[in-house]
Amino acid sequence: MEHTLFEIKKKNKKKNICSVRFTNVSFSKGSILKSIYDRCIKGGTFGIPLNVKRYFITHEESASLCFKSLLNECRNNIVLPNPDQINHPKDIYELCLKILKKLNVKFKMNKESLNAKNIKIRFNKILTYGQKRIEDLSVNEEKYITLNDKIIIKTKFRRLNNYQKIIKKLKKNSLADTKKIAKSIYPSFKYENHKKVKLSKNV
Repeated sequence: MEHTLFEIKKKNKKKNICSVRFTNVSFSKGSILKSIYDRCIKGGTFGIPLNVKRYFITHEESASLCFKSLLNECRNNIVLPNPDQINHPKDIYELCLKILKKLNVKFKMNKESLNAKNIKIRFNKILTYGQKRIEDLSVNEEKYITLNDKIIIKTKFRRLNNYQKIIKKLKKNSLADTKKIAKSIYPSFKYENHKKVKLSKNV
């Protein structure tokens, strides 16, 4: 998406473009924390991932990022939450236990599941397709400047040479070639082999 914005900028020199990299917005619609909270209230069986960590920000902080992307200082840059504000990634499993305790839910736990009066939580040790153990907001080769106590800004969009040609190659090439292309764009790229998932006929 950021590369696409850079291409738009190249063709429209007078336009000012800024994008925002979000972390997870706590208890927003569709978020893992809201899902856990709702299931704990309504009851039923659901699963949560083990050893998976994510960064979280509040609704106010996410709105602040959006508004700050409109500042003149943010023109043609990428805005991120300040690492000092979001601290370190939080473990989903530990957050789930905190939500249960906050709701005064009494539960029994074993290695594979957690059981309460109307709730059963399965612990998923295997990652779903595309899921990462730890969330990354940036890569090592990116450089930043501090704007204020809330955000840091990437100094200019990352230039991607031969953008259109690379996209065509990605569509045609084998998995091995695709991994080489990804590695050439981001040296820190790591490929994780995932099991094939059989989709429903309705999908």
